[in-house]
Amino acid sequence: MMTKARVGEWDRLVSGTIADCQYYGLAENHVLEFWRGAKLIVDELKMEAGTQCKRDEQSARNELRTHFNEESYPPPSLP
Repeated sequence: MMTKARVGEWDRLVSGTIADCQYYGLAENHVLEFWRGAKLIVDELKMEAGTQCKRDEQSARNELRTHFNEESYPPPSLP
């Protein structure tokens, strides 16, 4: 699984390449179509990375709950 930062780097790279293709007049070329396909893949990776990050956050919360609910950690006494 790629990290969210790495996926962001790929997104900037692919988006910049598409902009360059359009700037240099390659808009009707197969090169542009290749990079648009790459952009679709990067977009899927971004969604997957976002989902994975949410899952990781939830796992961390669950671990903390489990950790602090163990018998070795009594609840704090109220004043």
